Amino acid sequence: MGIVYAGPEGADPTDPSAAGGDAFDLADIGVDHARFVRITDSGANTYDGETGGFDLDAIAVIHGE
Repeated sequence: MGIVYAGPEGADPTDPSAAGGDAFDLADIGVDHARFVRITDSGANTYDGETGGFDLDAIAVIHGE
């Protein structure tokens, strides 16, 4: 996972190299249209037998309809 920055001021939120985070392109897995995307915690980040949980701050949609 990439580091996500709150700035710098004016950073393009759709450019992970400027704003941070992870980029995912559904076309890479053969999906050309999606109405919903489900994000599921893998549970791999356990601590004392309990999952730390998935933290989502924002999503940027590119080419949305």
